[in-house]
Amino acid sequence: DWLDRDGGPDGAGARSIVNAARQAGVLIGLDGPHGHVLKLRPPLVFSMADADHLLDVMHLCSLREVVADGRWQREAAAVTRALSAWPFDVVGVDLLSVSENLVFRVERAMGGPVVARLHRSGYNSLIELESEHAWVDSLNKGGILATARPIEASDGRSHVAVDVSDGDRRFVGVVDWVAGQTMSQTLDGNISSGQAADWYRRTGALLGELHNQSGEWERPSW
Repeated sequence: DWLDRDGGPDGAGARSIVNAARQAGVLIGLDGPHGHVLKLRPPLVFSMADADHLLDVMHLCSLREVVADGRWQREAAAVTRALSAWPFDVVGVDLLSVSENLVFRVERAMGGPVVARLHRSGYNSLIELESEHAWVDSLNKGGILATARPIEASDGRSHVAVDVSDGDRRFVGVVDWVAGQTMSQTLDGNISSGQAADWYRRTGALLGELHNQSGEWERPSW
């Protein structure tokens, strides 16, 4: 059942989930007297990999529905609380993007914006998140790629745990803000086919460097 914030049937929200899932390649039906019941009809060859993909799509679609309904304020408030552990004063927290995590643009009183990521509950362990930060930082130090640098909390932690709601404890991490545009924005701009080909060539070369660096990189021991 897809319910609204008061626990009642939410047919409109369920339809949004079905439409978003369809765009992601997953077909879901609706049922129930209010059209709020999500109905799945998996084939007999449905595998564990298919089940994992379904859960990922459902999680992403439900996050987008929460954001569209304005229910992300609770998450933004949790991020704001967690940011008190960092050595700067926060003047604004705005949702930036939705994927398996919620990403927020954080305006600071001094020093320009940074990015805070509220990680999905139970998705990655703290060790995995710390490893990601360490690897990204190594890309900067090795001169391979100018990535968003991780910003440690005042006590040196890379991530801070915060309670979003009862029983929902998640990690928050902060990185530098890097201005720019996405690859799709570049390719959709007014560029020639030759310029587009050059962007693909540069991207391929960069991916090769990342592959080589990943194979040689030794993560810190924990």
